[in-house]
Amino acid sequence: MNRSLQIIIKDELQNIFDHFCACFNLRIVFSSLDGKELEIGAHYPNSQFCCLLQRYIYCEDKCLTLNEKMRREAEQAERMVCYTCHGGLIEAIYPIFIEQQIMGFAMLGWIRSSKTLLSELRDQWPAKRDPAELERAFSSVPFYSNIVVRHILGLVSLLIDYAISKEVITAKGNLVLAKIVSYLEQHADAPHVPLKGVAQYVGKSPSTISHLVKKSLGISFKHLQVDTKLNKAEEYFRTVPGITVGEVSERLGYTDQFYFSRIYKKYRKMSPSSYGRRHDFTNNHDNSKRSRGRQNRPWPTVQQNESSIF
Repeated sequence: MNRSLQIIIKDELQNIFDHFCACFNLRIVFSSLDGKELEIGAHYPNSQFCCLLQRYIYCEDKCLTLNEKMRREAEQAERMVCYTCHGGLIEAIYPIFIEQQIMGFAMLGWIRSSKTLLSELRDQWPAKRDPAELERAFSSVPFYSNIVVRHILGLVSLLIDYAISKEVITAKGNLVLAKIVSYLEQHADAPHVPLKGVAQYVGKSPSTISHLVKKSLGISFKHLQVDTKLNKAEEYFRTVPGITVGEVSERLGYTDQFYFSRIYKKYRKMSPSSYGRRHDFTNNHDNSKRSRGRQNRPWPTVQQNESSIF
């Protein structure tokens, strides 16, 4: 089951953020809990600078992995987290909580607080391409001082908090179901999560939980629990290069990797090793394509400034 964003953002807030982004030449994206962008308000495309980096210097997966890490950090901290991406740009992620339940994220990008391109990126730029192309793309990213950046992020934080308090951002669907799914995801590494424990967490009876899951999702509670573990397993295969079926099985609390394989095949109609090989091939193939024309130079090493501003 996807951790999909179940919120309604009313037109007035969409208009506010559209005007905000136009004034500051920035991008605000609302996303589901798994990072999927939502079509809310004006949809600003990825920056030309980021597109060039992902095409010629490092693969898009590197950005997605960092974004996922920072979403989890923002969710745990329950506040906005500001960080520097691999390209040296400032980004921020704001977790959206409604009735103490995480519902999604607002991500702000991109801001340039330096007038100089990172030397590591300049060194990694393909020799066959004009270096001025990268410099122009970098210069097109809006530049603000650190003080102004703090004010921009503070304004975004206040707008979202105000919108939630005035129910301009409201919950859609069943929050109890969202809490059930969130609890199972947080305990995906546990050997077993009893129905009674979930019921206590959400303040409902076990029978109510079973009925709600069946009515809303069309599957049993046990099916939902297994499906949550398998989603987590697939996340490991996608994000941890070279991870084995045994290692994934162990991380999910299975003492027998062959039992885990049987469960995976039963629900996914394929073996976990097949899923893992497919993503290993895709990642290696993408990395190989992006490395051509770069004279086999090493990947850039960019210091990450993952400190929280708010």
